[in-house]
Amino acid sequence: MTLPPVFAASALYDNLLQAALRQFFGRATFETEPIPSLSSDGRLAIEPTSDPSVLSVRWFGTRHVLHVPSRRPFTQHEVRLARAIGEVLAVRYRAIFDPKQMVERGDLFRGAIEDRYIGAFLDQGSFGHPERGRADLIATTIEVLRVAALSSYENRAISSGALLLEGKEDPLH
Repeated sequence: MTLPPVFAASALYDNLLQAALRQFFGRATFETEPIPSLSSDGRLAIEPTSDPSVLSVRWFGTRHVLHVPSRRPFTQHEVRLARAIGEVLAVRYRAIFDPKQMVERGDLFRGAIEDRYIGAFLDQGSFGHPERGRADLIATTIEVLRVAALSSYENRAISSGALLLEGKEDPLH
């Protein structure tokens, strides 16, 4: 018996979420529990908790709860990173089932997914837009820098650098 594609994709993306949360939140303990939720339709939700040392993420009918020591609770940046991870995965998941979006945003599936998480974190809230935004450019820049860092010419490392400017306007153009 084979699973319908939507169930297989949901299981895959839930596993990607778990792997990303474990990778980026290594200091946290991790629990997973099945729970009936509105997010079982593919909407990811980061649920508020009364304890700042607990982060609760719901997706596909599963709640992922991360705990850190109460003396060092989750920071705003860590919560923002969790949202960025969820945003990247949710956009990629929706694109799988929307051929138009897949054609328009094929770049979503290029490069390391971790670069997309960091791009979405740095360019907060713009990752889900249909056009290619700064988050995608940041992810591409990270990939180029990684390749350059690992490159050599005549057995000598190639040195390179990059400048990321903050703000919506490019001051030189």
